[in-house]
Amino acid sequence: MKSGKVLTLVLQCFITVMQALLGLRILFKLVSASEGSFVQWVYLLSDPLVIPFSGSFPPTMVSAMFYVDVAAILAMILYTLVGYLLLRIVAGSRKKDRSKYLS
Repeated sequence: MKSGKVLTLVLQCFITVMQALLGLRILFKLVSASEGSFVQWVYLLSDPLVIPFSGSFPPTMVSAMFYVDVAAILAMILYTLVGYLLLRIVAGSRKKDRSKYLS
């Protein structure tokens, strides 16, 4: 397997795991999930992804029980865009490598 394909696969896996963790975090905050071990585990793993945004965008209370984690939503959007941009860069470099061998 070529290094470009491996890098693409690693990036896709990272993007998927990041989206799943942040999506679960957003859902748990939204429904004010109890602090069970799985919820704590998701918060622990997603904290490093959200910390850069949490100072500027604190969770917003929608009603007495519901919170919207704006920082996690912003982090999810930004990291997804950056991840797909990196995938496009890797795909572009793979096409250039292929064109060298074809000409």
